[in-house]
Amino acid sequence: MKPTQEQVIAWAREAGFGNEVWSYADSFIRLSELAYEAGRKDENEACAKHLESKDDGVWANTCAAGIRARREQ
Repeated sequence: MKPTQEQVIAWAREAGFGNEVWSYADSFIRLSELAYEAGRKDENEACAKHLESKDDGVWANTCAAGIRARREQ
């Protein structure tokens, strides 16, 4: 996943850049966590879609649902 400029700006704001309460070190750590999490969600969704594309019936759909449910934790 390549994030858009808007996503990066939103992550930076959420991470606390420009907020006097947070230190820049904390903001960099939080920004990296947000970027990692976004990439992990995209990867999990790609795995779930791949499973669903297999004509395996209930097993593939159950696994895909499990991947999506775990992603939300």
